[in-house]
Parts: sequence; structure tokens; C-alpha cells
Amino acid sequence: MSDPAGRKLQPLQLADGSAVRVRTTTYITSKKAKTGDKLALRVASDVKIGDLVIIPRGALATGHIASAQKNRRMGRPGTLVLEIDSVEAFTGKLDPLRAAASRRGQGYSGQIADTAVGMGLPTMGIGAIFAVPLLLFKGENAQIPAATTLLAYVDGDALFDEAELRPLQPPGAPATGLATFYVLRSQTQGDKTPAVYCGHVEIGTLKKRHFVEVRVPPGEYEVRSPRIKRNVRFTAEADHTYYIHFYPNSFLSGGFLELMDSIAADDLVAFSGWITDPQVDLTGADPAKLADVTPLPGPDAEK
Repeated sequence: MSDPAGRKLQPLQLADGSAVRVRTTTYITSKKAKTGDKLALRVASDVKIGDLVIIPRGALATGHIASAQKNRRMGRPGTLVLEIDSVEAFTGKLDPLRAAASRRGQGYSGQIADTAVGMGLPTMGIGAIFAVPLLLFKGENAQIPAATTLLAYVDGDALFDEAELRPLQPPGAPATGLATFYVLRSQTQGDKTPAVYCGHVEIGTLKKRHFVEVRVPPGEYEVRSPRIKRNVRFTAEADHTYYIHFYPNSFLSGGFLELMDSIAADDLVAFSGWITDPQVDLTGADPAKLADVTPLPGPDAEK
């Protein structure tokens, strides 16, 4: 079979061990989970062969609780083991997958055992009176928050029909000729809310759980702040998206900016509670100011 351009279509192979990123949709805890419970998950990012999406972002994945144990006395923590079973590709269910994601609550058994020995518990001396409440103390339950990203792996080579996949592809975003970048701040610690600039043009203030979306023409840019020592310089290409993360440091440092991998950024913004600024459009800004990397005014001069 050939495509409209006359190119002969070949079977597509998703190789054994190909990663599938999935995301939990509910909060899971060893306090309530039971072995065998079914799980519904969602695919966190497209799985592709070349330019073709095989498993789309948002597709349903299924799994189950392979093992669940509540927290117990003597400080023993709860445990959870999740297994991911299958995922819905464009052309039908893909299984089996192989994966195991385990979580263990915080335990206190070592600390309690040391205390008990120090009090002479084996001989049931007077110290045992004080040790008994500690031995009754439970460890923490294991927890997996909603929107936690887990990795599954294709178990065995999977073949797909390119002719069947082509018509199912999601529509691409319309080309704009512009680049988009996001400046994110996930961490909530620290009181500093630095203003951030593209060149000498202020684009927003990095408050907690906050991100700014910026459109720029293709070109080379430096995202920076007078309060931040490590800035990000990158080349923005048309119709590409970039993610810059602000990491606040201790009170002795202003923190730093870092260019992020797009998949890692997608995982980060999956959690709720973000505050989004209106889109900042710099297509009409003075190119000389956007490209200006001379020192910014000091923090005291910020608005």
C-alpha cells in the first residue's frame, strides 16, 4: 500500500521497552487501597514513532494495586505497589505493559527498636513501661498523590499500520511564526517575588505557584532578573515552545532560572493551583530592548 504521495507504507514498530508516561488521576493511600483494586490513569505525553502519534496524550491507561499494606505498630510503614496493565493506542488497546511503581510510608521501626533495647525491653525491666507506648506507635501510610507521573514500558514489539494511523492523527496547532516561552515558579518557599525581564522588557513577577506565558518573534533572548544571578539565554525558533523554571534558594541567595525539558515541564504544570498571567505579547516590542543584555537596574529600582 502507498500514501497519496506514492510512498510505500511500511508497518511501524513500537519497540519493546518503549516508555509510556502515565499519570494517576486520584489520590491513593495504603490506608484505604486493597490488593486487586483497579486504577484508571491517563497518558501524560504523546508516544510517537517518527512524526506519527501512536498513543495520544490523555488516552486511558489501566492498572491495579498489586500490593497494599496499611501502616502497622512498632513503627512499620504502609506500602503500595502499583502495576500498569494496558493503554489505549489510536488503533486499540495495547497490552501488556510492564511496570511497577512502589511507595513506602515513612517508618520508625529502627528508631523504636533502638529505644526499646536501650530501655532493657528484652528483660522486661522498668524501662519496658515506657517502651510499650512506642511499640504501639504506627508508621506512616504510603501515599501517591493525584497527577503523579509513572513510567510503564511496552512489553514486546508492537506493530502498527501507518495507513490506519494517518487519518487518526490529531490536528496540529496552526503555525503562527512566533515562539512561546513560559516562566514558571512552582516552589512556594521564600518571600521573594522577583520581577523577570526579557532583555530590558519586564514580562511579569514570579509569585508562588505562578507562571507567565510570553510570545516573541524568532530570535535569541535572555530571560533574567536583577534579583537572580543565573539567567537563561536561548534561541527561540518559530512555532516552538520553551519552559523556564525559577528555583528560589535560601534567604542568602536570589535563586536561579533554568531551561526545562518540555516533558518535565508538562509534568510540573499538571498539578492544580497555578495562577496564570494573561499572555504577554512581545511581537510589537522594541527589538533593541528585547536584545539588550546590559545590566538591569538594581532590585531597589524595580516597580
